[in-house]
Amino acid sequence: MASLGLIVLTLPLFALAALLALPARRLRAVPPGVSLLLFTAILGTGLLALLALGDAVQSLVLYPARLQERYLGAVQAGPLRLRGYSEFGFQDPGREWTYALAPETLQRLRARCRPDPRLQDYCRLGGYSDDDGGTDLRLNRGRLEIIDYAM
Repeated sequence: MASLGLIVLTLPLFALAALLALPARRLRAVPPGVSLLLFTAILGTGLLALLALGDAVQSLVLYPARLQERYLGAVQAGPLRLRGYSEFGFQDPGREWTYALAPETLQRLRARCRPDPRLQDYCRLGGYSDDDGGTDLRLNRGRLEIIDYAM
């Protein structure tokens, strides 16, 4: 979703916060002396923070785990092994995750790799490509790289 989605959803989330603030005032959930406008702003900011947190979990944990499950058969590197994440492109956007691997996981993945004779320490693990984008999983210098062009 990224930042554009947060910008687009700001107004509806603050409208929801305003609708929730009125019953909260009646139920005495708003501390005395705090204006309704300030409470609405705090509530709306909290809703935006929850939305941003959900987007971060989706982008950094859930989606790359699904890609690993689909193309490698199991999750080989979890979120604590993530060493890099980037989004790139304008008309052809993509995302890239880079994971450090445990030595035993690296050996297991190297056994199923298709090496490229032109590139040292590089081999392709799998993926797909079509007119709408593609996904590429590869080992590069002992790290698992997942590049996804299907946004």
